[in-house]
Formats: sequence, structure tokens, C-alpha cells
Amino acid sequence: MANLPDGVFYHDDRFIIDIEKQAQIDEAMRSARKKSRRFDPMEAIYPRDHAAFMFEAEQVMLPLGYRLGISFEEEAAKPGFFRRSPKYDLVCHIVLSIDGMAGCLAPPSALTKVMRVCRKVDDPPQRVWVQDFEISGGRMGYAVHAVWAAA
Repeated sequence: MANLPDGVFYHDDRFIIDIEKQAQIDEAMRSARKKSRRFDPMEAIYPRDHAAFMFEAEQVMLPLGYRLGISFEEEAAKPGFFRRSPKYDLVCHIVLSIDGMAGCLAPPSALTKVMRVCRKVDDPPQRVWVQDFEISGGRMGYAVHAVWAAA
């Protein structure tokens, strides 16, 4: 695993997503798809605040304090030579964080487990990044984001 900065540690990844949680995630995926939003290109430079993303996203609480946020976004596709207006591709955007645990980061194995449940495939995501956010009293939490093309 990668070296982490001082004060940051991986959370336990030994959780099981049972049939009930699977059903909750499936419902959250359906609901998020129905209310997809247009991606603002400025978010590539200045990402949305974690709290703002989670407020808009469908959320599912997982075992061990993990919180999963799911949203679908329309991102501008690369312009074609003959294309006059932009074409938009639908992507799925998930965020995995740990509730109320400062310095705690979801390990790659937990993200992989959740992506398999959400995507039903093992292809790597298009983008993955970590975002810090304030929990309370200046303590920082960490959220792992992953984005992939929606089928």
C-alpha cells in the first residue's frame, strides 16, 4: 500500500455487504440515475465541497461506519471534428468516507469492494482521487472519490 502522510491511517476493510445492503445500494443507484446533474467543468479545478456533494448524493451507510455517496453526472465528451454542440456522457461518481473518524481513509480494498457492488464489473475507474474535509473542531476526514462511465 502507498505511504500515507503523518496522522492519516487506513480504516478497517473487513466488512461484508449483505443482501439488505446490496438492495439499498441498488436502490440508491437507481434513484441517483434519475436525478443526474450536469458536471461543472470548474469542478475539475475546484472540487465541490464534500458536504455539498453528500447533500446532493444518494447515501447508504455501510458497516464499520463507512458512508457511501452515489451520484450520476453528465460530463462533456471530447468534442468531435464535425460536432457543433457538445455531447455529454453519463458517469457514475461514488464517494466513500468514514463517519466522524478524523485522519481515517478508506483503503483501496474497501473502495474495490464497493465498486464491484455498484458496477458489477472489475474494470478500473476512469478517475480516483482523495479529498479532505472538516469533520468538526478542525479535525480532518478523508473521502475517496471514483468516477466511471455509466452503462
